[in-house]
Amino acid sequence: MAGMKISLLLLCLCLLQGLVSSSVPVEATIRTPWATFPIHSEISEFVATASNTKFWSFLDGILNSWSDEFVTDKQQYDHAVSVASPLLGSTELSLLDYSLSLHYFNPRLEMYRQLSKQTLARLSTEAAQVENCTAWVTINGKTTCSPEDFEDIFSSDMDPDAWYNQLYSFDHTFPSNVETAPIAILYGAIGETNTGKFHRLLSERAESGIVRYVFRHYFGSPFVAGSEFLNVQGFGIDLALKSLEYKVIDEDRQESKGKKEVDESGPIQGFDFAKLTKKWPEYSSELLSFKASLMSEEFDLETLKVWEVADLGVQATKKIIESPEPLRMLRDISQNLPSLAHTLARERVDEEQLVQISAAASHLVEYKDTLWINGIPYDAASIDPFMLYKTMENQLSGLAFFNSTGVKPSPKVQKFLSLHKNLGVVAKVNVETELIDWSNNLRADRMYQRWSPNLDVLNENRFQGQFAYISQNLYSAVLVVDPGTKEGLEKMIDLANYMQQVPLRFGYLFDVNNEQGVAMVKYWRAIKERQGIWPAFQFVAYLWRSGDLSMESINSVAVQMVGNIDAFNKDPANDVSEYLEETKKFLEAKGISAGMSFLNGHLVASDEGNNFISVIAQKMFELEGEIKTWFNEGKLTNAMFTKNFNVHQWILEQTNSGASYDPVVYPQNKADLKFIDHSEIPSLTYLVGPDYRDQVIPVSHIIVGDLSKKPIRNFIVAALNRIETSNLDIPARVSWLTTKDGEFLHFALESIISASGANPQNYLPIVKKILSLEDSQITKPKLLEIVSQYGRKISEKYQASLDKLEAAGFPFGSKAEHFLENSDCALITNGRLLAIESPEGKGTSFFGMAESSEFFARAQAPSNLLEELSFDVDSDLVTSEFLSEKLMRIVAFLNKYEGGSTNPRALSPPSTPPSFEINEKDADFKLILVVDPLSTVAQKVSPMIAALVDHFEVDLEVHLKTPTRLSDIPLKNFYRYVVDKFSFDEDGKLSKSNGVASFLNLPDKRLLSMTVHVPGSWLVSSYEADYDLDNIVLSKLPKSTSVFTAVFQLDHILIEGTCADLSQQKAAPRALEIVLGNSIDAHTTDSLVMSNLGYFQLKASPNIWNIKLADGQPNYIYKVEGFTGQIIMDSWVAPMRELNVRKREGREHLSLFQSLTKEDFETEGEEAAFKQIEKVKTEDEETIHIFSLASGHLYERFLKIMMLSVVNNTKSPVKFWFLSNFLSPQFKKFVPHFAEKYNFSVELVTYKWPDWLHHQTEKQRIIWGYKILFLDVLFPVDLKKVIYVDADQIVRTDMKELMEFDLEGAPYGYTPFCSGKLKNPETTGFRFWDSGFWESHLGGKPYHISALYVVDLHQLRKTAAADRLRATYAQLSQDPNSLSNLDQDLPNYLQFNIPIKSLPENWLWCETWCTKDSQQNAKTIDLCNNPLTKVPKLEAATRLIPEWTTYDNLAKEVEEEVKNGGVKKETKPNQSVPKKADEEQREKEDL
Repeated sequence: MAGMKISLLLLCLCLLQGLVSSSVPVEATIRTPWATFPIHSEISEFVATASNTKFWSFLDGILNSWSDEFVTDKQQYDHAVSVASPLLGSTELSLLDYSLSLHYFNPRLEMYRQLSKQTLARLSTEAAQVENCTAWVTINGKTTCSPEDFEDIFSSDMDPDAWYNQLYSFDHTFPSNVETAPIAILYGAIGETNTGKFHRLLSERAESGIVRYVFRHYFGSPFVAGSEFLNVQGFGIDLALKSLEYKVIDEDRQESKGKKEVDESGPIQGFDFAKLTKKWPEYSSELLSFKASLMSEEFDLETLKVWEVADLGVQATKKIIESPEPLRMLRDISQNLPSLAHTLARERVDEEQLVQISAAASHLVEYKDTLWINGIPYDAASIDPFMLYKTMENQLSGLAFFNSTGVKPSPKVQKFLSLHKNLGVVAKVNVETELIDWSNNLRADRMYQRWSPNLDVLNENRFQGQFAYISQNLYSAVLVVDPGTKEGLEKMIDLANYMQQVPLRFGYLFDVNNEQGVAMVKYWRAIKERQGIWPAFQFVAYLWRSGDLSMESINSVAVQMVGNIDAFNKDPANDVSEYLEETKKFLEAKGISAGMSFLNGHLVASDEGNNFISVIAQKMFELEGEIKTWFNEGKLTNAMFTKNFNVHQWILEQTNSGASYDPVVYPQNKADLKFIDHSEIPSLTYLVGPDYRDQVIPVSHIIVGDLSKKPIRNFIVAALNRIETSNLDIPARVSWLTTKDGEFLHFALESIISASGANPQNYLPIVKKILSLEDSQITKPKLLEIVSQYGRKISEKYQASLDKLEAAGFPFGSKAEHFLENSDCALITNGRLLAIESPEGKGTSFFGMAESSEFFARAQAPSNLLEELSFDVDSDLVTSEFLSEKLMRIVAFLNKYEGGSTNPRALSPPSTPPSFEINEKDADFKLILVVDPLSTVAQKVSPMIAALVDHFEVDLEVHLKTPTRLSDIPLKNFYRYVVDKFSFDEDGKLSKSNGVASFLNLPDKRLLSMTVHVPGSWLVSSYEADYDLDNIVLSKLPKSTSVFTAVFQLDHILIEGTCADLSQQKAAPRALEIVLGNSIDAHTTDSLVMSNLGYFQLKASPNIWNIKLADGQPNYIYKVEGFTGQIIMDSWVAPMRELNVRKREGREHLSLFQSLTKEDFETEGEEAAFKQIEKVKTEDEETIHIFSLASGHLYERFLKIMMLSVVNNTKSPVKFWFLSNFLSPQFKKFVPHFAEKYNFSVELVTYKWPDWLHHQTEKQRIIWGYKILFLDVLFPVDLKKVIYVDADQIVRTDMKELMEFDLEGAPYGYTPFCSGKLKNPETTGFRFWDSGFWESHLGGKPYHISALYVVDLHQLRKTAAADRLRATYAQLSQDPNSLSNLDQDLPNYLQFNIPIKSLPENWLWCETWCTKDSQQNAKTIDLCNNPLTKVPKLEAATRLIPEWTTYDNLAKEVEEEVKNGGVKKETKPNQSVPKKADEEQREKEDL
């Protein structure tokens, strides 16, 4: 009966809410451009992640028990789960359901589909016979879809290099495959009869060693034709309350007059919500929503007074924590705050509750919105469901590893899995020496006296990107330079310009290699000592600029500063030979050389030109955290800074800086940092030093090479000498892995260790003596002779052990060769593989370096935690040797483990009591969330956490970071985040409600704007929408509209990455063109590299892709290094890629910005590439390129009119470039017809705002950002110039004039706002640039309008102007009060760094800023907003521009033609456009 009452209550609530709210529901989805795939195929890929063996067991089970009766999705799901369940644990089954909810493996299945499609295309002669099959096999390039015909195509011959025999990391390879057998690949659909037949046939052949059997999913043409597109998960839909900037009346004030206060303490419209909530607390969220619906009739959304808003955060928190379902209440309040604000504002909060909530919030002030999963912190603002899935999967794999290692289950295992993940290796070298020639001293120099010496400044509030200016040498940069080279001089003066702007001490170590270098050091030191640092820099700068570093040139400049050169050189006081000799010895001992730079001991990758300061500054910000930590923990105090305190040396000691540098241990190229899987490390015998026999050893070395070769043996001796050293801070143990040729010596050494009782004092002398023998002495008699010297007992045991080992055979086969690859020697240190070309010259210091590097980077933390683990073995077996082996394998596992913390300085979870919690016994996952309940993060993260609670056994704590004093409603939007639980409808099909963002009870008279929020690597566009998504007023929709529907499409999943030029010390190869293609189309898309981080992005989708450099100059000058070029895209979110390039030998002097001549291209193929470049350049010269963007139907209407005005007045061919990100589906479908009608070209371009660049949240500001921030990467590299024209602009001139306008070396030209006699006196008070900050900053330069500008793209890229725009934007945009007019303010602000060519003022006229008389000379007219009159733009257009209506009607006529099935082609619209009276008058005067 109770259940019936509850159901009745829910039904009544639903019905009543429907009656109360007359607004149309809003629904939004994102679909894929590819199909859904069978559930059992998705499940098979999930099982494959558990293990390859389990995949084949699952495939066997499915194919052997499949029935044609499994018709519905639900039936197929139930059957597949019944087969998978015995193979998976309970938590894995929960993870399986979570993966199905997200369709996590759908992109992988699409990748398989593309692979099979491309394979068939390449097997063109075979494709026709198998295209419509449900399964087919290919072997040696032959195919069949009939199991009975398999023998006809079988051949034992195999070409391993043939493309059709290429295997991939994702391939399902049958477990008993024989490597040399021919490869038989089955392309099949799981559940199809022929797939089962082929599977049984190939399994038998594979088990017999006849074939290598590989399974790949296949979804042929019949499947795709009958499939539906997939609604994706993991996105948010934002419906923002859009404020109208220009309103005729103050609607808020008018509508608030006479509003009556509503008493919420009693019933509202007959409903007593206090009693209802008390009786049915589990439905408090629904009751709150219903209450808000009733009150929306009585309240406007913006009638709350300031004092009513003040405690809204506290009132919301109270409502959440008192709810029986607090997580759901958190979601509902945060996602619907504009509707719920009035109800919450009248929520009574007593004094005790206020104190408790405020106190809890005060403890969370220092926390950002953060989610901890089993101790691993994640930025709650950045998470998405796919990342959460991967996190859960990683946690389970980590637990499985520790279980397999014999560790007893314990929460302490989570500590290992949550350790900071450090896959880098930072070279930290102790470079402190009296030999450093310091340029400045922040503690002593007068130029820094205005800065405070107090370290408390570290804790003061600053804008992001702002230094803590402290007059102490907290940051010391040491630059190793050769002053006898131009590069060395450039590096010397790189930092000089910033000496007073950056709190950095810097100095030089001189690596001199010629007489010019000696002379430069001599003169530099003398000038600096006698005249000061600035004259010394002037001396260096003059020679650098001249480029002449001959002795004659150096002396001719020096004589002006030091006097008579002969007398100067004869003075012993000026002799630097001893100083340079000592410096040379120091550099050699440290292993460092010219070109290297160190900041507080950290090796800094140098960059070219002005970018070096950016690299240094970025590193300073990275290191500030540890300096601040030392200060706050009391390790570094103000009192320590006495006269003799060397803070540089102190910091080097704190950071465990190494004694020397070796590029093998510290590779600058991250691709050279390799780790092997823990399972690949064989069980070996390790040697330890006598002093460390009973200790747990944190570092394990395995030396790989041929023991029969003397250099390898010497290398092992060096390692043994190292471990024998007493008082090592980091003890290590040593073993070896030899190739087959060293088999005998391996047996002999193993026998010696065994015979000596594994006592280092006994075996180390013998082992070292034998390893020191010459090759010819490595014989059985000689070794026996040596062993016999240590006693008969050891000798006898040795012989017996040797005989036994030789009889057993060599245990490692080709294991050593596997690790050696292209080198003769390798070192495996705790699972890190170091390839060593030659071990000669690498002594004990090399091993000390490797031990220090690996211990501090990866082994220290696990070593400290090891004692907390318990092992499932007899306690007598838990020896130091046992624990050392476990530690090595744990570290090796963690090196490859994909989980772990990525933020070493993240705060630990709060220790205060949570606001609410959800506890499950024996939970697999502990979640702790800190979040502001009234934030955009809460809107997004609360549904994701709810999904985890639905799928897993979790222990959840939520700490609400409540805002305690508000002055405005913090959320002015409605929000839905889509992460639905996997479900079926009544017919057993996948529920169509999955993947739908649904809004009910929206305010129907308010203007709303829809924005979609997606993971960073998704490119999404609007696909279907009957109405304007930018301007939604639900009350104005046709009465027949039952649902407002918007469908977006996932167009691309980006491949993003960074590119570094190894020939320029890892500088970004700015404007390098990278091409993406596949096996069918070698060039599907391309992108240019930014100077900012070397960033690039390529538009992709699930497939197997190839990255290469573009033909022509990019590929001629550069080559790719350390990367095969192949990228497998098989997931929803793609990882960042690292691409390294190097200039080709002999072409180091060439630049991408040079205009290469025919002679620069050497071979016939390169000459053809040159011809192609010239052809493109010629074709492009005649076309006028116009760029614009628009959002919303109104501005798309303006855009069509602007296009007609350009085409009408421009005689040359015109091509329009539109940013597709904000265009409506209707416009994108219409514009090709429009182009056909009036004979112009159109291309839609797009670029995804990178995650690393500060994001804007308002759509208008996002659009402004796209106008200016990505100009260098939006357009093809061969496009010379482009003109930006605002959508609401009319053109009255031939735009070729602007295209040919001489910018005089500036990257762009803008029109200044009308000034002088042309200035509109009525709007003088609104000209903000004529006073205050802008007047002072511009210093007489004009402020330009961004409605029209021309860009020299070549100059923009060559001067890195766009990169500097982005860098400055990143800095300024941290301040919400800066860049009010982003697209205008940014280029105007940077005029002194990036020049603007001012166009004549008649190039742009607008009524707001210009006199009416000046309109007659205007080349373009812009419909600027008028802050004085606030006249709507449509009204202004018809009043000011006679031809506007004609253009508008022409565009509408084309729309009608398109609706009617086609367009009638015309060349120009000008015959229909009336001329203005003033134009007719000018023509008469001209005549």
